[in-house]
Amino acid sequence: KLGGTVTLVNLLNYDSTITISSPLRYATVKAISNLVYDYGNRRLMGNIVLNNTEEHLGERTERSERENGEKSQRQRNERLESSNNSISSSSNNISSNAVSYLYNLENGESVPPSGYSTKRNISSVAPGLVRLIEIADKLIHLSTTQELLTTDLNTLICSLQAISGCANEPDVRAEIGKGQGLKVLVQCLNHPSLEVKYNALCALNGCALYPGNALEICDIGGLAKTIALRHASVKNITFFPFPSIANQTLDTLLSNNLHAKYWFTGVIESNQSIQDGFYEFGHSPSYHSLSDLLTLPVDPLVEVVLINTNQDENLTNYISHANQLILSIPQPVSIRSKIETLAQYVSDLLGGACEYDDYDCFAYDKPLKAIKTKLSSNVVPIGMYRKGVARHRALLFKVLGDRVGVPSSLVRGKHLGRSYSWNTIVVDGAESVLDLLHKVGSLDPEKTSQATTYKRQTKEG
Repeated sequence: KLGGTVTLVNLLNYDSTITISSPLRYATVKAISNLVYDYGNRRLMGNIVLNNTEEHLGERTERSERENGEKSQRQRNERLESSNNSISSSSNNISSNAVSYLYNLENGESVPPSGYSTKRNISSVAPGLVRLIEIADKLIHLSTTQELLTTDLNTLICSLQAISGCANEPDVRAEIGKGQGLKVLVQCLNHPSLEVKYNALCALNGCALYPGNALEICDIGGLAKTIALRHASVKNITFFPFPSIANQTLDTLLSNNLHAKYWFTGVIESNQSIQDGFYEFGHSPSYHSLSDLLTLPVDPLVEVVLINTNQDENLTNYISHANQLILSIPQPVSIRSKIETLAQYVSDLLGGACEYDDYDCFAYDKPLKAIKTKLSSNVVPIGMYRKGVARHRALLFKVLGDRVGVPSSLVRGKHLGRSYSWNTIVVDGAESVLDLLHKVGSLDPEKTSQATTYKRQTKEG
């Protein structure tokens, strides 16, 4: 209410007197890392444009304090005391003065800085979040050239904690992804300090709740680093919270980036809908961004199947026709009749049925080579296929089913060194495997010999 958050941001920006490794810098960032766990302060730090004013924000804060009473006051005092204790070892004089000033501001014992009104529009507050990211970035580069001083390390950790707190706010997550914030956080995963890695994972976990951020984090190497830290946490790391946050961050990344999830787990559940931008690149030992895959020279061993109605007119037409087919089913319409109708449509689009023993001779390599040569790319929109095996049929069924009310899971296995996929569907409470190749439209209950045969998941395959 009294401009404390604004003052802290200004302290961060006052580079002429505060060096990057100053104890006062640490005091300021530490205070911010505590303050951002309040809703109003997160909005201020993220420079989010709101229609209301600080006066309205103050009323909401006062109401919250009345509800929390002594508990709220005690928590503030504990945070400030913790900050004071942490800072005093670095520089008692400067840091104690900073904490004292912050304490006075928070308890209403000082007037606001000149030029700041309690009715000042929130959108005009300095972008503190951007400054925090810049500080973290500088400290990361400093750590590559020399060993960080204790104060520098604490400042970096508190910067990450503040960014993590800001990421609790949905609007701020998007703001973090607009600049270099995600790149800085991913770089922190390489830091020698375990505590820096831990707080970077916390921040990435919050940021990845925004799908656009999850995609970028994966593309710039964050997914690979998180997986590596997850494996390391199981084997070597004894820092107690670390395995939990590594697993949680990985789950968040995969839940908000389905092609990464499909690459890593080989499964997309029935309640997860495949959207434009999804691509499937088979059994690869490492994750690849679509931009990287588009730059690869044409290779007969590389096949990337792309879902994008904006660039695939055939797929758009498939979706429209599938809707018409479902609507034309005679009443009463059952889920089984929908499944059979859609399965037959997918089979017809991709070469029709074949006998079980003829599957390995169901040649699609030659027409695929022609398509890739025409496109000068290994990335092929699914609407360009005129022949397709299990991998293509299962994916197309999933995409169409998501849009016409026939939910299914997409599961990937392997047969004769190649990706082999199938759909599972729950009907009448039982999960079954859908046949899109031989007895098109039939459902074989999971764990039966028929389902196992269709999936071709033998020890050799």
